[in-house]
Amino acid sequence: MANKNQEYTEQYADYAMEQMRRYGIPASVTLAQGILESSNGQSRLAQNENNHFGIKATPEWIAEGGRYSLYSDDKPNEKFCSYDSVGDSYEHHSRFLKENNRYARCFSLSPDDYKGWTLGLEKAGYATGGHYADSLQRIIEQNGLQKYDRQVMQEMEAQGKRFGVEENPLREAGNAVDYSFPVERKEFLSSPHRSVCGKTPRTGQNECTQAWTSDVTTAMQCWRRNKAARSSLSETNRSRWNTPVRTAAKYSVPTKTSARYS
Repeated sequence: MANKNQEYTEQYADYAMEQMRRYGIPASVTLAQGILESSNGQSRLAQNENNHFGIKATPEWIAEGGRYSLYSDDKPNEKFCSYDSVGDSYEHHSRFLKENNRYARCFSLSPDDYKGWTLGLEKAGYATGGHYADSLQRIIEQNGLQKYDRQVMQEMEAQGKRFGVEENPLREAGNAVDYSFPVERKEFLSSPHRSVCGKTPRTGQNECTQAWTSDVTTAMQCWRRNKAARSSLSETNRSRWNTPVRTAAKYSVPTKTSARYS
């Protein structure tokens, strides 16, 4: 009978391998982080928000329409991103690593170097709990997650494909998927929640509090002020500010609905 780690792996291995093809992050590492950070997908954050990696919501995320909910982690009522699907969470996690400079050294490693990656994540401060790399390596080795790295490496070599988002478009359940969160700008990516390695994160033990009005109002006011300031710039200077939020049609800002907004 499969244990909880194996059940999680069987359910989400395809997501992790997809991310490995797109970003060169070992599938074994992504799966191990998902297992550890979401308590095998059983934490409240994972079940209620499809957030498997503890990514927090920034004011920019909120102002652009990104959903969030409040959970107690390092501090009470911290804002965590809420996703339409687990696939969104996996993609956002990869973008979080790719677009934060402190993880740059990891991307110089081979996509199947799970030991180097786990050490790199620990040194970069992904989690404050001690022995984070050891915890991830133990999960990988006890569950044989290295096989997914080998599978992707062999597949890429046999097909003559290269790692990267251009050659490996997003797919979910065999069909192209429209990911529904604004992740094109670095400001949308915040530090992940700090977990105590080997223990159930506190987010799995606390009730979610739905509250968003005041925070969104503040964020929108800030955004409008910045927008007004940008509009007064010359055409020459304006190009520095207008970084596109979405560079492809498939990236769409979620529609606000009272039933899902927090």
